[in-house]
Amino acid sequence: MNNTEETTKRIRTILLKDWDPLGVGDNPNLADEYDAYIPSVLALLGNHCTVDELERHLLGVEASWELAPDSTAAQTARKIFDTLQECQDRDA
Repeated sequence: MNNTEETTKRIRTILLKDWDPLGVGDNPNLADEYDAYIPSVLALLGNHCTVDELERHLLGVEASWELAPDSTAAQTARKIFDTLQECQDRDA
């Protein structure tokens, strides 16, 4: 598995298990529910966004679904950043 595939897989898992504003994480039939947001997360990361910018992006997605802001967006943004760093460190 290459770095991009590994990063995508990890982000998918984080969005589903840690963020999960729609509460679908326990349903295996909905495991791809947040896949449409992975490219925008990768694009932000590729543009060297900050954790706060990534958090605002996730909060924006929640707002577009008319959900109340959730504290999991901040934790999720941090976890995505940490995971990206782990992938980069391993490949270095």
